[in-house]
Amino acid sequence: MREVALGWAAVLTVKWHGETDLSLLNVYAPNDTRKNEDLWGFLHQWHRDHHLPASTVMLGDFNLVEEAINCVPAKESPQAPVAALCELLTALHLHDGWHITEPLMHDFTFPQRTGGHRSRLNRIYLTAVLLNLSFEWSIEQVPC
Repeated sequence: MREVALGWAAVLTVKWHGETDLSLLNVYAPNDTRKNEDLWGFLHQWHRDHHLPASTVMLGDFNLVEEAINCVPAKESPQAPVAALCELLTALHLHDGWHITEPLMHDFTFPQRTGGHRSRLNRIYLTAVLLNLSFEWSIEQVPC
């Protein structure tokens, strides 16, 4: 395992299907809008410098939503960090696996204990090749 951004991101690369590497980029993005945006830019530059393998998965708590529909009540995240994340996803050729396989389903990974607010802050992004090998996506609440 290699820490990429101290406290915010780490990558684990494992052998997968013989000699193919599978890289798992785990992210816990900051809540602060500017720091969140900066993280995506940093990871984008890190990717340019270190070239993650084509079979990459990025997962974790992104602390933003790409679309207002991923929150109840509907609320858009600030545009700058969303744009920075989208640039990184494009560079890595990654797709939101759950959203693609469940396009009509609205479910949430972060229910606030008070107020009834919910959002889908936790996501798994993967390449098209890995997406075609992935089945049975679901969002389940784990008991505390």
